[in-house]
Amino acid sequence: MLDAFFRKEKRFFLTGGAALAGFHLGHRETDDLDLFVTEVLEEGLAALGAVARDLGATSEEILTTPDFRRRLLRRDRESVIVDLVRERVSQMFPDKPVIAGIRVDPAEEIMANKLCTLLARAEVRDLVDLRALEGAGLGLPEALRAGAQKDRALTPAQLAWVLSGDPDRR
Repeated sequence: MLDAFFRKEKRFFLTGGAALAGFHLGHRETDDLDLFVTEVLEEGLAALGAVARDLGATSEEILTTPDFRRRLLRRDRESVIVDLVRERVSQMFPDKPVIAGIRVDPAEEIMANKLCTLLARAEVRDLVDLRALEGAGLGLPEALRAGAQKDRALTPAQLAWVLSGDPDRR
């Protein structure tokens, strides 16, 4: 699916857990694809629909907002959730590397984004990803500084509070 999508659409890039698991670390499995773009989403949505048709799959709308489209692609017993996201936050690496024909977010950018994500949701998979990134040699202090450039709410103290599991914040 990824190969077919990136043959049709060059502006999007793969990020998140799928980029980490499939291209950077190989540390876990994932059942969704995060495809981001810094421009408009419509071309990506059209490309995704064409890919589904070309593969003999269906594309089911799950969620739609102005900057987000979630689709479930299904063919026989196989399925994948695809999130198309318009990323309005500045990129540390605007020129994403192309690996085997697929534009992939660099691990450093994903680590900064994962730290920002923890402020809104603290899911185990994000912590697994951060541990694997740190184990691969990426530095937490650098990622915190980069993340703070993307989201000013990201501070070491705020992150510690969110991760503390304080029952009063529920």
